Amino acid sequence: MSDPGRRVTPVVRVAPAKLNLTLAVVGRREDGFHALHSVMAPLDLADHLALSPAFGPVDRLHVGGAGGAAAPDQGPEADNLVLRAIHAARAAIRAAGDDRPLPALAIRLEKRIPAAAGLAGGSSDAAAALDAALEAWG
Repeated sequence: MSDPGRRVTPVVRVAPAKLNLTLAVVGRREDGFHALHSVMAPLDLADHLALSPAFGPVDRLHVGGAGGAAAPDQGPEADNLVLRAIHAARAAIRAAGDDRPLPALAIRLEKRIPAAAGLAGGSSDAAAALDAALEAWG
């Protein structure tokens, strides 16, 4: 196939919530982030993420609430952890010397985990997006 957009496989992921039972800051890492120790419990609550080829040259993110409801404010798009994870995945692939086409992705995120509730919705969404992007690009 000559069209790089046709090389992307649509991918769906579930991004589960978790509840920290304990959380301790145990130091500071070299990258400036904190080193943490946590005991957590997984919850049945989860966001849903779907990736497919984007029409155009840039990754696009659409966020909605459960059942088509309006999504909570996600803040500036440049700060969104899903897009940051996908950009990091693309950069890591390039840094590893892989120069094949990595088409832009259209991402649909259905938020079921309440924003800013301390249930790790954003980081779970980012992990799911990273995994899904790598699978979509093969």
